[in-house]
Amino acid sequence: MGKDLVLGLGRSGWATVNWLVSQGRSVIAVDDRPEPAPGEVPAPHPPGVVLHWGGASPDQVAGCDRLVAAPGVPEKHPLIQEARRLGIEVIGDIELFVRTVRRPIIAITGTNGKSSVTMLTTDMLHRSGLRVRSGANLGTPVLELAAEPLADFYVFELSSFQLERTHSLCARAAVVLNLSQDHLDRHASFDSYVQAKARIYRGCKTWVANRDDPLVMAMPELGRSDYTFGWSPPGSDQAFGIRATGSGPVLARGDQSILPLAEVPGTSRMSVLNALAALALTADLGLDSEAVREAIRSFRGLPHRLEFVGIHHKVRFIDDSKATNVGSAVAAIESFDDPVILIAGGVGKGQDFKPWAEAVARKVRSVFLIGESAGSMAAVLKGRCPVERVCDLEEAVQRAFHAAQAGDLVLLAPACASFDQFHDYAERGRVFQQAVRKLDHG
Repeated sequence: MGKDLVLGLGRSGWATVNWLVSQGRSVIAVDDRPEPAPGEVPAPHPPGVVLHWGGASPDQVAGCDRLVAAPGVPEKHPLIQEARRLGIEVIGDIELFVRTVRRPIIAITGTNGKSSVTMLTTDMLHRSGLRVRSGANLGTPVLELAAEPLADFYVFELSSFQLERTHSLCARAAVVLNLSQDHLDRHASFDSYVQAKARIYRGCKTWVANRDDPLVMAMPELGRSDYTFGWSPPGSDQAFGIRATGSGPVLARGDQSILPLAEVPGTSRMSVLNALAALALTADLGLDSEAVREAIRSFRGLPHRLEFVGIHHKVRFIDDSKATNVGSAVAAIESFDDPVILIAGGVGKGQDFKPWAEAVARKVRSVFLIGESAGSMAAVLKGRCPVERVCDLEEAVQRAFHAAQAGDLVLLAPACASFDQFHDYAERGRVFQQAVRKLDHG
């Protein structure tokens, strides 16, 4: 019987513990929090597990075969440093999955759009009659999926944190959707963040890339691209894009029309690019073409991702609380032709806000800022756009509405994490939507 140390006991950590126990492994489970949240420890307690709340001495690493770290645990953690010093393997749950479950994986990463492309790709496979499960950074931990009956395909959204500790992915198809600054509070530099993302291409069978993103196309790990996607007309059968026709623009593969652009739900350029990415990822899988088109027509996006909230006195309100970084917020701002009143701010994560300020100056009529990064964001906008700092999101919604004119769009696209004022981006989005609904009764 071998021994593993599992570091980090969130949902994926407990899934790892349970999986290792089911494989006959002895487990030391460690979490730096002083105690678990109510109901967090599985009942009954997994047998053969030694639990350490409040951290553990580096001595616990000695004698272990592997250290399996949760994605959120940084490389500088003392137990990881000790494992490295002793030559003990440090991996994540994705690596455990791919070593055990021999089924094709479609792997999706990028700074923005991962969740939407993951869900749309999953639906394309499902509508084509295949058994498919999705998870990893989105939804179910992969080692919970490993305990279920085998699927025909697995579709995984993968973060840079997960990819850092994955060595044997060898995906059936893989894509980096786009790249912009994010998680610089964790990664030593933007280059190290890009290098972590590029690991998704190692050993993959079908390489998909965003030809409109020079950072993606310049990845040395890419080597080649079997398929590209982008807004421009596709120049070959290996390219997906938008082509003009006599009856209007269409999603196309080379000269082949797939679907009229007007049939893609949503109001944004990002929705179209997500559909093109999913088409490229599944191009070699022999899916039913009408099932694929119906998946695109039916996809309504994810909560708090460019979600339409309502119209109040001819002013539209859009919730993009999931725009937790500069790149995602810029994409949201540039998705609309209507004049934008922007609500932004939160935890900046060490980002450079200059690219965001340039997009704001081009597209936004006024900005309302909240949270701990409001000061630095206001500074980069000085002289470019009217800016007002407000106390909280409810006040921001009220002030934005009063500043808006008929035909304007009030957009929540924070460009920041939410943890200064909210539990997560979803709570922030719910508060925004509640504040919008209150306008009807104000």
